[in-house]
Amino acid sequence: MSDLERAAAFEELIRDRCVERVVETRFGPALFNDTYSTIWFLNVLRAERPGEATAEEIAAEADRVQAELGHRRVILPPDATDLEDGFRRLGWKPDHFLFMVYRGGGEPADTARVEEVEPGRLRRLREEIIRECSRTPTRRPSRR
Repeated sequence: MSDLERAAAFEELIRDRCVERVVETRFGPALFNDTYSTIWFLNVLRAERPGEATAEEIAAEADRVQAELGHRRVILPPDATDLEDGFRRLGWKPDHFLFMVYRGGGEPADTARVEEVEPGRLRRLREEIIRECSRTPTRRPSRR
């Protein structure tokens, strides 16, 4: 398995561990975290099996299964450049998730001053993270 494949698999594993509900579609699973429905990277249609479908067909399926969300997000396979162009023509804003591989070197982090804090002290930080993660354009296909 390549570094890219391993990183992408890890990213999807994290997303899968956050899933509260899955809706199967003909293109692949739609993943939902109803507790945090505004966080766009936790609530996606993973179009693993686009087949010969057009961007219009996949977008219509996203509209159907993600109707209760304030956003639409579709994850496309890495080689789906034609679909990405189709989504762009529909007014969606494509983005690409980038991975960087650490190959060693550099100074290790100084952990001497790390201390555990009470969970309540993190509440405002977590609320800000949720607000920040909820900010996104309403329609976005993503490709690795």
